[in-house]
Amino acid sequence: MTGAMTRMLDRLQTKNFINRVRSTDDRRVVKLELTERGRKVYPTLRTCSSVAIDQMLQGIEQKDIEHVEFLLEKMLANK
Repeated sequence: MTGAMTRMLDRLQTKNFINRVRSTDDRRVVKLELTERGRKVYPTLRTCSSVAIDQMLQGIEQKDIEHVEFLLEKMLANK
């Protein structure tokens, strides 16, 4: 996990939105769970993120969005 992701998860845990739970099968695996507080704000955050993404994509053709998604998938496959 990258440092930036770890810091983000630390902040979410500090604010009581998530819990980290170690897997009982494999101690290297850490599962993330929403807390009660996280479950309460999730619908609002999901709506806000959808609105923000829609605003960012205004004026961009669907074929261009699909091309970017294709390139990102190829990049992820290379790691």
